[in-house]
Amino acid sequence: MFSKPMKTTSLTSSAVHIAMKRLLTSMQLFALLAFAHSAWAEQAVTCVSTDTELATALVQAQFIPLTVKIVQGSYNLHSSPWSGFGYENAIVQGGTQVLGGYTANCAGRNIAAGNTILDDSAGEDTVIIHGNLTLEGLTFRTYLFISANNIGDGDFGPLPGNIDLPPNTEVLFRRDEFAGSGNVVVEWEQDDDVGGTIRLVDTLIVGNNGTCSVTLANELVGTPSLELINDTFVDNSSGYGVCIYDHFDGHSDHGNPSLFAYNSIFYGNQVDIFDENNAIFLVDNVIGTHNYPGFLLNLGTLTGDPKLNSNYRPIVSPPSPVINSGTSDVRGGLPASDLDGGARMVGSAPDRGAYESNVDDAFILTVTNNNDSGAGSLRAAINSANSNGGFNIIKFAIGTGCGPHKITLSTALPNITANVLINGYTQTGSVENDLDVGYDAVFCIVLDGDTNHIANGFKVLSGAATFEGIAFSGFTNAAINLQGGSGHVIEGVRIGGSTGGGALAPVNDGIDVGLGVHGVIIGGSDNHSRNIIGDALFEGISLAGGSSSVAPSHDNQIINNYIGVGWNNSTGTFTNLGNGQYGLSIVGRTNTVSNNIIGFNFLSGVELLDSDAHDNMVSGNYIGIAPSGDNLGNSHGGVQIIQDAHDNTLSGNTIADNLPGIGISTGQHNLLRANSIHDNGGLGIDLNYDGVTPNDNDSTPPAGDPPNRYQNFPILTAAIGGHTKGTISGTLTSTPGDYRIEYFASPTCDASGNGEGAIYLGHTSITLPAFTSNGQTTVSFNKTVQNFFLQLPGEMITATATDSSNNTSEFSACFPYTDDTIFANGFQPGLL
Repeated sequence: MFSKPMKTTSLTSSAVHIAMKRLLTSMQLFALLAFAHSAWAEQAVTCVSTDTELATALVQAQFIPLTVKIVQGSYNLHSSPWSGFGYENAIVQGGTQVLGGYTANCAGRNIAAGNTILDDSAGEDTVIIHGNLTLEGLTFRTYLFISANNIGDGDFGPLPGNIDLPPNTEVLFRRDEFAGSGNVVVEWEQDDDVGGTIRLVDTLIVGNNGTCSVTLANELVGTPSLELINDTFVDNSSGYGVCIYDHFDGHSDHGNPSLFAYNSIFYGNQVDIFDENNAIFLVDNVIGTHNYPGFLLNLGTLTGDPKLNSNYRPIVSPPSPVINSGTSDVRGGLPASDLDGGARMVGSAPDRGAYESNVDDAFILTVTNNNDSGAGSLRAAINSANSNGGFNIIKFAIGTGCGPHKITLSTALPNITANVLINGYTQTGSVENDLDVGYDAVFCIVLDGDTNHIANGFKVLSGAATFEGIAFSGFTNAAINLQGGSGHVIEGVRIGGSTGGGALAPVNDGIDVGLGVHGVIIGGSDNHSRNIIGDALFEGISLAGGSSSVAPSHDNQIINNYIGVGWNNSTGTFTNLGNGQYGLSIVGRTNTVSNNIIGFNFLSGVELLDSDAHDNMVSGNYIGIAPSGDNLGNSHGGVQIIQDAHDNTLSGNTIADNLPGIGISTGQHNLLRANSIHDNGGLGIDLNYDGVTPNDNDSTPPAGDPPNRYQNFPILTAAIGGHTKGTISGTLTSTPGDYRIEYFASPTCDASGNGEGAIYLGHTSITLPAFTSNGQTTVSFNKTVQNFFLQLPGEMITATATDSSNNTSEFSACFPYTDDTIFANGFQPGLL
């Protein structure tokens, strides 16, 4: 009978160990807090090569987002804040990255399993996340416990881990190894329905001795998802490969976690997958044994021996069934490389598992000249691909160098109807982008439609097409026009700006996604996948609505792109490639827009238009501003929701320097949640584009489709406390029902007197009881918030209200925060 994995509660730290974990003096603490107060400060980076340096870096990461680069070797975490099982010092600020595989002085990097090892003589380590966390190129030989914790919002005493997380929080493991005693548990302890993602990519989980090698435990009512992309879970014979629970340790509350597994191998474990009655989606995996009650999707599962060698790579002869049998249509986009750093897809499809073989089974077509037609031309290659059937790869070998080589079209290229990869990065001299922030790709293939006024660069009518490493110049309709098929991928292309010293002529639209087209990935989680899409006369990207007989575009992903924004690699600065109208126009449904930088567009950064635009998720984007704080403002709004667009979610975005931040003209049930909105020329949130909408009787909304039903905003009455903990009070008058009150801090108030909200502080759930005679009632609320940003006297506090149908209000009037700290050094008992 299966028993759930037990959390160890052993606290074995010695007095010396505890003292080393408390390294900060009060002066150091306040220096770090002052730095952290600028929420958009540039990312700090440190290179470490000793246990002490690593421990010091992890102390710093408690207070500021930090990129920790670790030189290859073995490290003991025992003297670090992570060591042991406890909540006292294990915080990491959102945006922290811990990256292994570096050579001496972090001058170079080589990620391979086993070259950067993290262990702990205490046997266990704890991390409490305050936002996104990336762990890459690391081999764990320690029990790692990661907590996303807001239980009680501080009601358990001075636990610094109790904060509300942004809804799009991601814990990313990429090209890692868990070996021996290297188990990981992620415990999602959210007391509301906040979702998040735990993502494992190209990761090897082998030979572990815990009950579960990887566990997602949903403590309460959160909605996290566990995404497994090209991972290998093998030979964990004394325990389970992966476990996912909807409740843990006897809690009565039930959440709704999900498991998504693509191209992964589960074999030789006691049980490969254990799932406790949750939503599970399985695509092109190898699964030996399992224990789960059912599934929502199960495609392409293999059940036999994956035939791996002693190093867990696929055997080439006789060929392993995992070779060229995976899918490239995965959540977040296919990774660029495998665990060893080689190309992720060699052949017609990616291999399953963490390692990619060198077996290529595709039709290989090579472009050897830049002629418009004839042997060796791009036109001839597309014609061959259309007639071949199967999967085709079009490579480039023009001349002996980069050029760049311009292919000037005399007439339109053939419409694409094949499954094909057109990869400009195969041309000698081409370089994919590898910058986390910025763009250093080198393009050697330019497709020119400007000279002869060609409508489209590539037009796709059916099949599944992938485009990489191409720059586009001057098309009168679209650089890439997707009018049929599904599962297309556009990554690492450039539209707008210049390449190789030559300017690219503007296109009409950058990328058009037509009626009914779905499963498209534009960009991707890896840096190489980032596209630059700018200088279009109209939209950078357009997702079409439907017709009476055809569905709108749907279930597409737009991830990690620069839209209207370019990059000068010499100066390390963003450049203006603003599109002539919208950066991104969505008239479709159930699309995802995440982690893009969208700026400089003449109208709004993002447009959600028409009643077909519903159930879209816009999360984690920088709209009008760069992560460094640079002004990239869109001339009109950051996000515009118009013409009855409804039931969309905007969460965890940073929206600044636009006019206004978010504007809604008509359409209801548009959820605005945990966004950072500041320094916009108009209101942060503007319902009806007419300035502050005064509170009125919510029970009698005007006729038509009023924006978010003109939901009333809260009235704040008090905001007082210390540097890191305070209480906010107020009232809400509205119709009966359940409401979510969100709280924000900003250095100053908007000129209107109603605020914006630069820093999300948390939320309260309240219920308005039966209405009075006028159809609504009033309820008081108060909220204790814990945050390192409540430092300056006069900090402005604002709030929004969201009803149970996801109608979010404008921001409330500002209320100045009063710092009632007693002691001159800033420490007050109970507040830190």
